[in-house]
Amino acid sequence: MFVIKMKFLNIKWKKRKIKFLTYDSSKKGVRYLFSAIDENIAAPRHIQFSDRNIKPTKAEHCHLYFGDESQETLLKGLDNWPTYYKSDLSGSDIVHDVLYHH
Repeated sequence: MFVIKMKFLNIKWKKRKIKFLTYDSSKKGVRYLFSAIDENIAAPRHIQFSDRNIKPTKAEHCHLYFGDESQETLLKGLDNWPTYYKSDLSGSDIVHDVLYHH
């Protein structure tokens, strides 16, 4: 569900694939790629989710990437990491994660 201009949009997504990545820093990551089934929507048509964990584990935060161009364009976006945290974390918990996460 997306909220745009205070309007809730109920969007159906199709899972496209799972993409395993190796970054220039040699760190590895994974992104789950989804695309909207209906391409004529007011929300971004493509979204990617990443918790940067290759194997199942409890995630402290995640990253969401979204846009209209293509999944490939989103995969190339390595200079902006929109990060989302659980609402019950304190400010100091978030600072610690930002400074010391893998």
